[in-house]
Amino acid sequence: MRTNVFLGIALAATAAIFWGTAGVAQSLIVGNIPPLWVAALRLSVASLFFLSILYVSHRALLRNSLDLMSKHLCLILLTSFFIVTFNFGFFFGVKATGIAVGAATMIGSAPIWAGILDIFLNRRIPAPIWWIGTLFATSGGVLMVVAQASSWQIDPIGLLACLFAGLFYAAYTICSAKLVQSLSPLVVTSSTFSAAALMALPLALIFSGLPSEVTVTDCMVVSYLGLVVTGFAYLLYSFALTKISATTGVAMSLIEPVTAFFMAILVAGEPVTWMAFTGLCFILIGLSFVLIAEARMVKKQLSKR
Repeated sequence: MRTNVFLGIALAATAAIFWGTAGVAQSLIVGNIPPLWVAALRLSVASLFFLSILYVSHRALLRNSLDLMSKHLCLILLTSFFIVTFNFGFFFGVKATGIAVGAATMIGSAPIWAGILDIFLNRRIPAPIWWIGTLFATSGGVLMVVAQASSWQIDPIGLLACLFAGLFYAAYTICSAKLVQSLSPLVVTSSTFSAAALMALPLALIFSGLPSEVTVTDCMVVSYLGLVVTGFAYLLYSFALTKISATTGVAMSLIEPVTAFFMAILVAGEPVTWMAFTGLCFILIGLSFVLIAEARMVKKQLSKR
């Protein structure tokens, strides 16, 4: 059981590392693709990735899961809705209030939202050490994002959109954690992301129109975002949620700004600031507390058996 927890943590951490490469990848887009189209297209590519694996390798699994999927259809559609609103809310918020404020708001709020939702939905209050670790790690994530900011702008609507993006991401994680208790993680990701793509494409068309210019480089970037940053990473994350709690899964996503920090240094050649280094230390200290809380929860569950 404890080995499974460490495996779940490793899978969630690996997913967060891939998510951390998204910022550098998106900066390589040279055409005129609106942010909502980037979100919709990467969801579409990810859904094709999931469905291809499911069809080629697990056709029997798909047939056996159809009845269960119909029983959980409402939860699947709700999870898909949270995927779309998280992506659109974040991209809209970042466009309105800037990358620094938007990312800091979303990253800082998501773990707190997860703890609050866990209380109301699962009637389970995270341990004090989890809250301490989450606050440390969240503060560190905000510090790292702020340290890398080149400019600041405060837009109330954009700020609110990023707060809701954090809420929807936490809600997606909790719903996904419930689904993987009954369905295979591959079936869960295939169904939820396919439904999300079907929701996102017409919304992108309505609010942004068709992209005026798309280059070969843009297609390669979107393919990477869809296959690796979204497809492969969220598949790992879904498997992680079969072994760790949703609240810990959300907290582990704070490794994302750590990855983005090192990518900025290694790829973009940005200097290391004391604020960013302090944020890194806060994240590592905070996550160590979160892992201790998860290990204690597993030990408590084992003692009840």
